[in-house]
Amino acid sequence: MNIAWVDLETTGLDVDSGNILEIAVMITDKDLNEIDSYSALVNNNLSIDEIKSKCDAFVLDMHTKNNLFVDLENEPTITINQITEEVGMFLQKNNATGGPMAGNSIGFDRKFVAKHMPALLGNWSYRNLDVSSFKEWFRLSQGFQLEKTESDHRALGDIKASIAEMKQYVGRAL
Repeated sequence: MNIAWVDLETTGLDVDSGNILEIAVMITDKDLNEIDSYSALVNNNLSIDEIKSKCDAFVLDMHTKNNLFVDLENEPTITINQITEEVGMFLQKNNATGGPMAGNSIGFDRKFVAKHMPALLGNWSYRNLDVSSFKEWFRLSQGFQLEKTESDHRALGDIKASIAEMKQYVGRAL
C-alpha cells in the first residue's frame, strides 16, 4: 500500500466558516519516494473579494504573497464535488486507499475534508501519519529541531516540504 499525503490551503482555521482554496495529494511508496501527485484550485462560487473577506490579516497576507489569489482569478478551478470524485479515483489508481492520511499537522486538513468533502474520508483509515508528531517527539526527547525552512504555503509545495522533513526524522531514527 502506498501513502497518501494531503495538504489544503484555506481561508482560515475555522472549519465551519472557512473555505478550501487549494488541495494537493501526493502518493509516495513506503520509502517516501514520490509516485504521483494531484492538485487543484477550488471553485467556491465566490468572487475573489468575497474570498478575501473571509481571510484574517495573516492569511490574506500569506495568500497575497504566494499568488494564490491571483491563481484563483486566472487559472482553471473546479468544484468540491469534482475534486472529491477526482481524488477518490486518484487514490484508487495509486493503491493508496485504506491507509492513514499523511501530512504536517494533518488533523487540520482532516477536519476540513470531513466538513467539506465527507465522501472522501472513506478512502483513509481513521489514523494519521503526522510529521508534526515526529517533530515534537524529536524536540522533546532529544532536543533536536530542524532548521525552519520557508514554505510557499501552497498545497503541493507544502507536501514536498513535509516529505523532506519526514525523511530527515526517519533517517535520524534509523
